[in-house]
This record gives sequence, C-alpha cells and structure tokens, in this order.
Amino acid sequence: MLEGEQGMSPDDEIFQDILGALKEEMSRIMRRCVVPGGPAFLQPSVWCPPTDVFETHPDIVVRMDIAGTQREDITINIENNVLSIRGVRREQPMFQKTAVSRMEIEYGPFEQRISLPREIDVTKVEAVYGNGFLTIRVPKSVRTSAQTVCVEIKG
Repeated sequence: MLEGEQGMSPDDEIFQDILGALKEEMSRIMRRCVVPGGPAFLQPSVWCPPTDVFETHPDIVVRMDIAGTQREDITINIENNVLSIRGVRREQPMFQKTAVSRMEIEYGPFEQRISLPREIDVTKVEAVYGNGFLTIRVPKSVRTSAQTVCVEIKG
C-alpha cells in the first residue's frame, strides 16, 4: 500500500484538527486585514463588521451585522459617492470572566467604506437598524450628485 491509503492514526487526526483550526484562524485574520486605509494590524483599534452589498431593481442595498451596537453610536455619511459607516460596539460586562475558551465578538470602534456608483440619489437614502442589522437603501438615479449627506437611522 502507498502512504496515505491507510487509515489515519489518532496523532494524524489531532494534527488535522489543529491544521483545520489554524486555517480558520488565518482566514479570520486575513478578512480583518482587508480594511480601508490599510491592514487592520496597523489599525488595531478599528474593526470591520460583516457587510453585504447588493442591488435590487430600484436600490443599492448595504446590510451590516452590528448586533449589540446602540443606534446613537452609529453615523452614516455619503461623500463623493463613498458610503462611510462608523460606530462603536461597547462591551457590556455581564459576567465575571475567570477563564476564556474563545473570544470572537469584536468590540470597540468599527468602520466600513463602500464606493457607490455615480448614478445614485443621495437625497433619498434610508437607513433602518433592527434585530442587529443596519440596512441602508441607496436609490439608483440617472442624475449624478457630488454632495455630502448625513443619513438618519430609523428603527
């Protein structure tokens, strides 16, 4: 039999588990490194929430997972067709931690910048925050606009 055709030993299984965990951790780190303004490790205090951007017939929709963030801690601006979402998620000390097995929830300031196409109507942008998701609808338009707008969040 050739090597690799036999069953894995318990040590091989442990090794594979460790490699899998390392792969997941490296993927998470690499996702955090791709933020506006450079690598996240050069900006350790800012994190980038998971965000979906897609189009519907009338709108460009941005949906961001920021559960635990207070609405008043979020600001949304559009300037030169760049949507900027900034905020802070504050850790609520609910438990006296004695040991930690896993810490994946990010706290502190966050920022996401999204380039929008020129054909949008910045005067009719809507934002709603509910159930931990911020949803922003940017209507498409045939006219162009280079103004700066601050968006009010509903919900």
